[in-house]
Amino acid sequence: MAKDQNITTKDIENNTVFFLYGEERYLIDKAVEDIISHYVDDSFIDFNLDKLSEENISPELLSNSLYSMPVMSQHRVCFISTIDKMSVQIYQSLELFLSKDIDSTILIVTANKPDMRKKFFKTLGKKGISIQFKPKSEKDLFAWVDSYIKSKNRNISKIAINIIISTVKGNIKSLKSEIDKILLFDNNEIIDENTVTSLLGVSKEFNIFKLQESVVSRDLKNSLKIADQMLKMKESKNDPIGINLYFSKLFTSAFMISSNARKRKVSIAVSARDLGFTNPWRDKDVIKCSENYTLSELSRSLKYFLECDIKLKSGYQDSFTSLIIMFEKVIKFSNNRNVEYLNYFNHLNSDSN
Repeated sequence: MAKDQNITTKDIENNTVFFLYGEERYLIDKAVEDIISHYVDDSFIDFNLDKLSEENISPELLSNSLYSMPVMSQHRVCFISTIDKMSVQIYQSLELFLSKDIDSTILIVTANKPDMRKKFFKTLGKKGISIQFKPKSEKDLFAWVDSYIKSKNRNISKIAINIIISTVKGNIKSLKSEIDKILLFDNNEIIDENTVTSLLGVSKEFNIFKLQESVVSRDLKNSLKIADQMLKMKESKNDPIGINLYFSKLFTSAFMISSNARKRKVSIAVSARDLGFTNPWRDKDVIKCSENYTLSELSRSLKYFLECDIKLKSGYQDSFTSLIIMFEKVIKFSNNRNVEYLNYFNHLNSDSN
């Protein structure tokens, strides 16, 4: 049986084979801990738990772990990490074990990017429960950060959560590491924007949210000033490609709202609500962007983001110049149909001829 993202107590109780894979290592590690704690008593953990990895596994050790009887318990656990890096001999040993339906051994297998086309992984999924832990969306990360901090009997402002998510690029494991540092160094009951910007080294004036406000408000001068300062700050984790992608997503959401509003002949506010953009803090700039830019302007802006992405990744232009041109086209000239799009390709073609 295959499912996504989480494991329940019922899943643990009703299965003896667990295949956990994906990029969210923190959630995988947490699931492994839950399974082990359910089946293995701490008093007998040295006898009833084997942890095998690429560094210490062998067909002999694996067989010994799989077929040994549990001590003073009904079950023992064999945990194998990064199975996708193992040899064919290990796969064969596990396939043989899976064919015998031995319930006294709980098998936990984890992987990063397994080739699900292979027979072994298909068999593994059929014999037990298979769970993929995909990268979380920003909405899910927001909820996770809020929940995690509350589990530590602390609170955090919405602005502070968004700064953490935008600054700490990566998965939940990376977020947890940074949040634990904040909790360690700050004793206030409520973690606010000032605390986060100070501990993470983020500028309160020159960050992605201030830039977002300026672009949405069509303030070209301030937008270029903030972008310039962000790129100059050595501690800034917002690379040019990331900044361009961020605004591409923002304008895509705004385009969806505006397009839906025109199609249904309703207001931007009604359209936003229909599409689920209901968070008063997180979605306010998306809605404002839909109001300040026409549908055709939003459409042309998406082309400018694509143009900027190609320039940044191809090295055709230095990053700052690419961003300046992109913001200028979006804020000042997105209503001008005569502004060229990807015109430098024509120059390249003419030069080659």
